[in-house]
Amino acid sequence: MNAQERSRLLRPPTVEGVWVAIAIAVPVVVAFLTPNSALDLAYQIRVGNVMLDTHHLLDMDTFTYTVYGQPWLNQQ
Repeated sequence: MNAQERSRLLRPPTVEGVWVAIAIAVPVVVAFLTPNSALDLAYQIRVGNVMLDTHHLLDMDTFTYTVYGQPWLNQQ
């Protein structure tokens, strides 16, 4: 590595470079530090797919075998 390449690598970052790093780092850090509030993500995805396929909100519990077909309030 010659002297010119060394001086280019040792140059301080530009203001634009710092802002780009911040713009990338902040969302990543927040995503990793925020707890996941979805307790049953697979259930929510499945219910969402059913609602998208049928084009209406669910009003019966179709996945719990002990109360199949009973009225259900979607609290999501």
